[in-house]
Order: sequence, then C-alpha cells, then structure tokens
Amino acid sequence: MKKTVKKRESLILPFALVLTLILILSACGAKNNADQNSEENGQANLEDADWDEVEKIEDIGETEDLNKISESAAETESLCAVAYCGSRGGYADALDAFEHLRLSEKYPDLAKDISVYDTGGDEFYILAPSANAVSVTIEGYGMDDEGAVGPDGEIFYVGDGSPVVLLCNLSDLIPDTQVTVEDKDGNQLIFSPSLSLEDGKLYAPGTIDFTDYEWAALN
Repeated sequence: MKKTVKKRESLILPFALVLTLILILSACGAKNNADQNSEENGQANLEDADWDEVEKIEDIGETEDLNKISESAAETESLCAVAYCGSRGGYADALDAFEHLRLSEKYPDLAKDISVYDTGGDEFYILAPSANAVSVTIEGYGMDDEGAVGPDGEIFYVGDGSPVVLLCNLSDLIPDTQVTVEDKDGNQLIFSPSLSLEDGKLYAPGTIDFTDYEWAALN
C-alpha cells in the first residue's frame, strides 16, 4: 500500500484573537453565523438541489465501498459525502494515527493508495466526492490579523474527485480547512468539515453524512 502524508505547521491562534472569537460567538451565536456564511459564500449553490433535504440524510446504507458512496451522493444531488472517523489520539505522525484508527480495514478502498492531508489538527475525515465531481480543492481556512474568517490562500490538495483523507481542526471553535468540490458544469459545493458544538455530529452543510458514529466513538 502506498501511503504518503502532506503536512503543514499547526495553526496556533494568538490568545487575543481566540478571546475575540469566543466573545463574537457568545454574542451572536456560532451556528447562526455559520448558516448565514454558508449562504453568502455559496456553500451549496447547485441550483436544483434541495439542500434542506440533503442535510437531513445521515445514512446512505451499510456499504463501506467508497465508490458506491460516491454514486449515492450523486443520486441525492450533493457533490460530496463526508464521514468523521475519529481523533488523532496523540499520535504525532498522521500515518501512525491512520493505522491506529484501522481506516483501511473499515474502508478497503483506502488500502490501495492513500494520502493523508494533515493540517496539524485532531479530527479525521474521509471525503468521498460525488460521481459527478471532477475536481476537489482543499485549502487553509482561519482568522486573519483583523479578525476576519475565511480561506488563507494555502493550498493543500488539488485532485480529480477521488476520495481523500483529511486530518484537520486543531480547535473546535473554528475549522482550519475549506473544501471546494466542482462538477463538469462548474457547480460548486464549498464547506469546512467540523463537528457540531451542539451534538458532536458532522457539520458540513450540503454534504451527505456517512459517518458510523458508533464506530467513530471508539476511536
């Protein structure tokens, strides 16, 4: 099995910026801000998709075949299916953490050829782009010196729509990656995978959630 890891230095936010963010979240409500930003930034801009319906779908079957999961995503008109797979578990090396979680045992497709894209974070995600997707871009996301939140210009990955393993999110207050999935017609789905502070489940508007929560809880 070919295994590679792409890594950047961990994102350490200055204390003043973290304090500012906490105050903003407390005053305005983190989830409301996230929902509003999703609409403004085009996180789900396929014209014909019913995103309210897509977001409610949490199970697309018992299959662990990533190709079938991608096909199921296409049938729901979403451009990507996402699964949270557990935490880093204290492993400094991303591939050691990957082996510890037994991800290639649960999802055999990952045993063939896998690259783990590591931002220095603690949360493992599998991105399974829709069968209709033709490109996937993963870039850095965070807060700038003026307190504005958005892409930071650092590109981690550009691919053709194959499944990707992402290790991200050093903080549970703000995600540190932004994923853009595009189809052949130029429609895009833009999201930042993270876990909800309300119920601990995947928060990635517009995607299909294929997380096995019982399995992930053991990791």
